[in-house]
Amino acid sequence: MSENKLVVRVAVESDIDEIAGMIDELVKGHPAENWKRHKSSLKQAYFNGAPIAHLYIAERKSVILGMGQWTRQYDMFWGQFGGVLEWLYVKPEYRGSGVAAAIVVELCSQIRKSGGSYAMGEGMNPNVS
Repeated sequence: MSENKLVVRVAVESDIDEIAGMIDELVKGHPAENWKRHKSSLKQAYFNGAPIAHLYIAERKSVILGMGQWTRQYDMFWGQFGGVLEWLYVKPEYRGSGVAAAIVVELCSQIRKSGGSYAMGEGMNPNVS
């Protein structure tokens, strides 16, 4: 395996400082920018026995470049499972290099593996990936 390979993997608790840092960047300009966010809440949300979503990290040479998450969804009209893509973020210095696309591809792959037949999401801010 190439040492320079981009890897998208499940986030682990030891990533929490990097995740918190990316959230601090992502929230800039939002009304919640100055709200106190606690790492203990992040830990409870993603790294307990029942995480609220599937959080993934993109990294190269053990350097975290970005993140994204997906949650399972059921569409009652179509009778199908799928997933909602959220919180896609790539650090500014790595944008335009395919990191966002790699995260989306992995999230979609995981949705498919879970039995989902569609993925959906919406953009909050065009300056995050």
